[in-house]
Amino acid sequence: MDENEEIETLIKSMEDVKLKSLNNGCRRKIGMLLDPEGSLIPDSDMFNDWGGYAELLNFSQPEIENLKRHKSPTQEMLHLWTTRKYPEPTVGNLIRFLYQLERVDVITDCRNMIERDVKKWKENEKSIEDMYNDPTFRDPNLNATSNPPSRKTPESVPEVEREHEMYYDCFVIYNPDAPDQLDFVKEMSGILEGPEYNLRLFIPWRDYLVGTAMHSVSAAIIEKKCRRCAVILSKSFNNSPAADFQLKFAHALSPGARQKRVIPIVIEKMEVPNILNFVAPAPFYNVGIRHWQWPRVAATIKSELLPDPETWLPEYDAWNIKLDTADITKRELWGVTLATQIYPEEKPVEVPDVDAQRKKHKNKKSGK
Repeated sequence: MDENEEIETLIKSMEDVKLKSLNNGCRRKIGMLLDPEGSLIPDSDMFNDWGGYAELLNFSQPEIENLKRHKSPTQEMLHLWTTRKYPEPTVGNLIRFLYQLERVDVITDCRNMIERDVKKWKENEKSIEDMYNDPTFRDPNLNATSNPPSRKTPESVPEVEREHEMYYDCFVIYNPDAPDQLDFVKEMSGILEGPEYNLRLFIPWRDYLVGTAMHSVSAAIIEKKCRRCAVILSKSFNNSPAADFQLKFAHALSPGARQKRVIPIVIEKMEVPNILNFVAPAPFYNVGIRHWQWPRVAATIKSELLPDPETWLPEYDAWNIKLDTADITKRELWGVTLATQIYPEEKPVEVPDVDAQRKKHKNKKSGK
């Protein structure tokens, strides 16, 4: 098989793989190869660098001029491509356009990283599909032979695309009208939704359906479909009434941060809202420790969400009830409480008196 046939086979094998499956490391390497100024392709009016690639993606001239302002035009271009429908943002098309630009060197140098990320993405998709097909996934009371629950009206773009109800690891609260917050959320989605952490985020204004009651949908998703909420804080956060509502609603579900449901992410040094004063933030504004924060945020999102003590503490106070053997509830509660909560008193550990031992030993040697 010659080189051309091998590339065509590679393209066909990845036609259905979404471009967002590629990790940041792979995108950075593609950027390192496409960012430098290229040369004019013979018999063509395009250059074989990121600018020519942007033309193949039907980017307008103002959009291309805007890409030049970024540190890596290629990485920003790939991110913007994932938000479009045409041409379809797939890994197969990524390789196809590189081949059209005669950049076989980029395909060869990045092939191993691309295949690694695609393999991991397919494994994750398979595990999610198997989990959803399990009828006990959403209702543990169902057995394997029970009929799955009927499908509800979709509330987000992913639910429409996947044709089933979606659950998320984290709801992102931010102000979309603030450029600093919007850029950070784009970076956040690329990292946390990538193969390294493989989290599923609900990002308002990206995942909302058009024409829905925005506040009602936000409240329903925060309460019923998201384990945690990450709030992006900067001085422009308070300018968004929608973000303010989402934060207060999420905090109301767990007052006093008993469940650690809200995760403050501070991207600009500021005074945090009063309701978050007692919650440890992730200070992304500190450049020196910024690279430590992503693992912290991902671990917090993945950590177990403990129930509020008020929802599982017993109704009866075991210390103040009388043992009524006619009441089976009280009898069992009394027995379990005594068995698990009463322990024998520990004897204090005796600390030897060193001076007394020395004196005793000295008297013994002197014959006293």
